[in-house]
Amino acid sequence: MNPKFDFYSALLNLFKNGYDEDLAKKVLVIYQENSKKISVAIAEDRLRQWVVDYTNEDYLEDVQAFVEFAFEDLAPQMREESVRHLISEWKKIAKVEDDWTLAHVRKALKLGDKAAVITLVVDDLEKFKSVALNGMSGSVILVNDKVK
Repeated sequence: MNPKFDFYSALLNLFKNGYDEDLAKKVLVIYQENSKKISVAIAEDRLRQWVVDYTNEDYLEDVQAFVEFAFEDLAPQMREESVRHLISEWKKIAKVEDDWTLAHVRKALKLGDKAAVITLVVDDLEKFKSVALNGMSGSVILVNDKVK
């Protein structure tokens, strides 16, 4: 199927519904079988703590990092409604749905020293335009800067 989508979906359910041992095992199995394809690193001993305490400010940054990793891994699939919905749900539990616009560089073609043509995937085009083009308040979170 789609191991990245399955992983982030199961992980989201774990966060939304509270820690469940069976679901946690499913998350870890999906991760272990696909760890080379999934950007985030999951530690079994921290998983319970992240889920139980995710509303605590100390762990909110970890949850926000999951948003970035999920978008990085799933950006190529953003044409699918289920993927867009999943990213939206992650942003809600990380409390960044109103503040962040996610952007992923798919391709970059350098045109000399500084200029380039880039292809972006964004999770909200209107918000991206208002932040990047019109100088409105907000943050554009670039989740993939690995493109050369």
